[in-house]
Amino acid sequence: MIIINDRAVDCNAPVITWHESGLQIRPPRGAGCRREEPRKFVLHWTGGENPASTVFRTLQSRGRLGLGVDFCIDRDGTIYQFLDPAIHYGYHVGWRHNPSSIGVEIANYGFRWPVWLKWNLRKVPERARDREIYKVRFRRVRHYIANFYDVQIRAVFALMDSLTRAFPEIERKVPKDAKHAYKHYTLPRKEAVNFCGILGHYHISKRKTDPGPFLIEEVDRYINEGKNGYVY
Repeated sequence: MIIINDRAVDCNAPVITWHESGLQIRPPRGAGCRREEPRKFVLHWTGGENPASTVFRTLQSRGRLGLGVDFCIDRDGTIYQFLDPAIHYGYHVGWRHNPSSIGVEIANYGFRWPVWLKWNLRKVPERARDREIYKVRFRRVRHYIANFYDVQIRAVFALMDSLTRAFPEIERKVPKDAKHAYKHYTLPRKEAVNFCGILGHYHISKRKTDPGPFLIEEVDRYINEGKNGYVY
């Protein structure tokens, strides 16, 4: 169960709320008061393999006002909820988008050189060397991106299902063009602000690559092919 507007909402994944963990983000540090219906669900990676408690402390320590995010998915697929997205919003994606978005950080170091380059192996966190690495040309540069564990992807699907039921303005779609090709690039500012659906941090910021294109495509396949069987 996740908490939305002080009520328990079904979620087909293990969830630990701030009531159980004590990890709560609230105004004025890392969060603001929600005054408009969420219409975007933004996916991030943490850039490391640390647990949700470390992610929480890192976000809260950033800058004068801190940073914040609604949810964090740990390496084992457990969803940690840091705030109630019907009441507050996290500072996770910039002032233009925060008030209309819900964000999730997913534990993943992101991208490094591939593990088979032995001279560069030390750059991949040791406990994440079992992550599949895929090669992709992204932002005109070849990247070696660490994939998410299956259990994390299933948790993303479960969280998305719960949030899109609770907030109908978050449409079940990812950014695509008129020919249904994926928009794996930063959207024009107005398009990004007005987008209603699921998108990555890189769709909003030119400085970001998270969560990589693979997860966005997996989300789209789940939406359009009606995959099921993601039961814990």
